[in-house]
Amino acid sequence: MNQVQTFKSAALLALEKFEQQEQKVSLSSRIAKITTQIEINFWGRAGTFPSLELTSICQPSKDKKCSVVSFSKLSQQVRHKVVFIGFAEGNNIHTMAMLSPFGDNMAGVEIQANLMASLITDSFLQIPPQWVELIIVILGATLITTGVYSCQSWHLLLLVLAIFCGYFGLFLIVWRYKWIFSIILPLFVWTATGISVFIYFIFGRQKEVITLQNYQISQLKAAEQKAILSRTRKILHRTASDIHDGALQDLKLVMDKIELEPDLDVDSILDKLAVLGQEIRDKLHNIRRLAEKMEVTPALRQGLDVGIRATLQDLVNSRKLILTVITELQPLQEPEFNSVWIEHREEIYRFFREALNNVIQHAQPPHGTATQVCISLGQQGVRCTLTIANDGSIGESTTCGRKKGGYGNKMMDAIACELPDGAWEMLALPDGQVRVTLSWRLL
Repeated sequence: MNQVQTFKSAALLALEKFEQQEQKVSLSSRIAKITTQIEINFWGRAGTFPSLELTSICQPSKDKKCSVVSFSKLSQQVRHKVVFIGFAEGNNIHTMAMLSPFGDNMAGVEIQANLMASLITDSFLQIPPQWVELIIVILGATLITTGVYSCQSWHLLLLVLAIFCGYFGLFLIVWRYKWIFSIILPLFVWTATGISVFIYFIFGRQKEVITLQNYQISQLKAAEQKAILSRTRKILHRTASDIHDGALQDLKLVMDKIELEPDLDVDSILDKLAVLGQEIRDKLHNIRRLAEKMEVTPALRQGLDVGIRATLQDLVNSRKLILTVITELQPLQEPEFNSVWIEHREEIYRFFREALNNVIQHAQPPHGTATQVCISLGQQGVRCTLTIANDGSIGESTTCGRKKGGYGNKMMDAIACELPDGAWEMLALPDGQVRVTLSWRLL
């Protein structure tokens, strides 16, 4: 029958014998109950403990036996001491030398002396069970992982410092009670865990950002396409209305005149029809050009104020606009992925271009006397206002942009009517300033 037997070590037996002589039994009984590893407290380099040469206490006799010179002297030298017998120096293989913590070779008998001295003085250190260290390592790694995911950068730094300081404090506390915790293993595991989780977190966050950006881009493209389709329908409807109310009405009058009047000037009729045909062709040509260029203005994607500022800069750089430009452009709270707003933004920008073109064509020298133009864009609550003002006078026929009923006026009226609560006006102030204002309610 196989049985596991437990035996006391030579060091423990020597300690029990020493305590019996000294009439002490507490230390050896406590050490006998220790089931974990212990660390020896080395007292110094080789030669720290006193030693006796064998020839100083033993003289060889004729029959090669040891003859003690003086038993009383030997008794005084070893009283109340634990004596080890062995090879302490030389190249003898029986010394079983080992490298000490101090970097020198130490004989096996001196290592045993350090062990016994640690046991007698109760100065050895105990190593806790592996499951205790495992719990501490896992707990620290869990806290670091949680911190990486939930804390900001400087909060994470404080958490890591708190964990390391807490472990160092625990190390000092257990050191006082002669326990020793591993330092390298927890620090290595926690550092590796923190770096690995942080790298994973960075890549995961970057992947989330890329996914979100792709989703936003797809949303923006869908909204822009919807806005383009809606704007195209409106522009085609306006063009059809212009053709119906203009060229077709004139054509109807010509046809009625042909039917009702027997004597006609054929040449004038043909000239009139040629003009109407050319007007219709121009309208259709404009529709084709519009179909080819119908897209969202790139500069407006960053905001209406950014698009207006970029347009002004382009006109100044190209010398098409030579007036002093004063801008007061406030960023609007634009609903970025709203297709209706994207469509309205294009129309507002078109209104701005038409009003600015009026300034360039009629108020800017040599056509007018303006010296500066002021463009302002602002928002108060949900109400937005766009103003284009110049300080020069323009011709009577263009005081309201163009003659009443002209294409420019109709376009501005149409844009203002399609905007939520939209309205526009052009005022010629007494000081000679001409100001065009468009206002609307932001979605």
